[in-house]
Amino acid sequence: MSRTEQVRPPERAERAEPAERGASRRRGRAPALSTRGRIVAATAGALALAGLFFDRADVLGLAVALCGLLFVVVLAQYPTALFVWRRHVELAWRVERPEGDPALYTGRSLTLGVELRNRAPRSLGVATIRPIASAGLEVGEAHVATAAERDAHVVLTLTPRSVGIALLHGAALTLTDALGLTLIEAYFPSPIALPVVPRLGAPIAPGGALLAAGPERAQRSAVRLAGQGGELRELREHRPGDPWKQIAWKATARRGRLMVKELERESQTRHLLILDVSGRMRESRGQRPIDLAIEVCARYARGALDAGDPVGLVTVDGRVLSSVAVSDRAGQRRRLTEALAHATESYDEDLTEISDAELCGTVGRYLLLQEGADTRVPPPPVDDPRWGRLIAAPSGELFELDRLLGAVAASRGRSPALGAASRALKEPQAGDPHMRTLRSFCRERAIGLPPRLDAGRGLRGIAAALGALTGTRPPDRIVILSLLDGLDAVDRVSEQAKQALAESLARLSRRGVRPSFVAPVGMEPTATEDPVDVLLALDRARRESVLREAGRPLGLMPRLCRDAAHFRVERDPPRGAHRWLELAR
Repeated sequence: MSRTEQVRPPERAERAEPAERGASRRRGRAPALSTRGRIVAATAGALALAGLFFDRADVLGLAVALCGLLFVVVLAQYPTALFVWRRHVELAWRVERPEGDPALYTGRSLTLGVELRNRAPRSLGVATIRPIASAGLEVGEAHVATAAERDAHVVLTLTPRSVGIALLHGAALTLTDALGLTLIEAYFPSPIALPVVPRLGAPIAPGGALLAAGPERAQRSAVRLAGQGGELRELREHRPGDPWKQIAWKATARRGRLMVKELERESQTRHLLILDVSGRMRESRGQRPIDLAIEVCARYARGALDAGDPVGLVTVDGRVLSSVAVSDRAGQRRRLTEALAHATESYDEDLTEISDAELCGTVGRYLLLQEGADTRVPPPPVDDPRWGRLIAAPSGELFELDRLLGAVAASRGRSPALGAASRALKEPQAGDPHMRTLRSFCRERAIGLPPRLDAGRGLRGIAAALGALTGTRPPDRIVILSLLDGLDAVDRVSEQAKQALAESLARLSRRGVRPSFVAPVGMEPTATEDPVDVLLALDRARRESVLREAGRPLGLMPRLCRDAAHFRVERDPPRGAHRWLELAR
């Protein structure tokens, strides 16, 4: 069975082409009975028992005929299985990017072209192609007939659902006969890495800010606004409300009417976005809160940069994970987009709920299914010293760590282009350097690890991010996007986090900065009778009640954000009041 490699053609498309390297050690599966075939076999068995019990030769003959039919069909499918094993079937695909804007956005459907090449001298029946992709990609399956020595083409729809590095791992191929009684299964690894960025939408203009245009914007300079102080902009006639100190007395005397000097000043508002990426932000059935928060961050940052204002980003999960300094220099939007794209998954040891044994089992199973590299070892004798180098996965499989690390290094060597963006990031944190290598490999292959879900992680991270602003000039506007999980918790850690957050907010308030809190709760779920949906709806209502009630003692008044498309900002908040981000509901 053929392997496939990723190639990068010059056109705007990703393509995976077949290759021969490593295919000799792969074998397909023998023909097996499908669901319909098992029903026929069970029917034949029941008829045989009935014929023997009632001494009915005709019923017994019908059972023998059905068994003979199954035997003939299975035997006829063995040549097809041999053609698959001997690499007479190849699979290639490509992701077509639209012209003009080739970026991959969440919710933007793309075309996935699949080509199934049959090099065998006979038809292989009906093929079902089911792509294996990351959880953030939604792609269906296709059915195609395979003619002798012909190429079959089919088009699928690929829809990214979350921001980050998504991976098309490969495709599972299932061949069936004309009667649908047998199955021949094969897997074609065709890895393609797809970076998905936040959905492009209209920018959210910060309240009271004007969008810069012309040479000021092109030079990335401060936005020039009319006001007091600065250089002379123009002389104009007096209007009601103009201060008397702006009257140009000499010009008034020359022209015989009141003239006013209008000056221009440079004004910039420094913005900081604090994004909670803890495990509670990734829990949902449908759109996750973190996906909505990332879209709001991207649109808000775009609006601030278009207004000529500097903007920065901090991601938190129990602590400060990453930060992009507040700036408006060239390339700031790209840096913010990259930081948001890598904020959807965590791989550090203190951020994930997975043991070393479970991590080794996850990587070992991926290498076995994707690369055909079996790193499992049989159990040695009880007194064998090799037990000290073996790791037992929860499933009972034994892995040798050195062998597992060697397979990871070989996989990286075979596909150097995969995970290039992830390798440029800081290596995940882990106490054991070997586990650090395995965690890096999981990030490169977009293998999600379960996050920690203990309450109060978001609160601790926000308090740490706000506490880091002590002793420095704080931004003029701070926007915090979080579900503020842990507000209703009464344990010691959560109480300490709430106290630290209250102290940080008090320090900022004394300096004239009042952060805005946005809770990305998302759209109301569709009412169903599914028990899981009912429980999620109850939990959602509880969280919204906590956000409204438990935040009052701390002075928190978060606004519920349900849809980023209808997000707006108050233009002229009252003096001394919070500059709340509001949702037009």
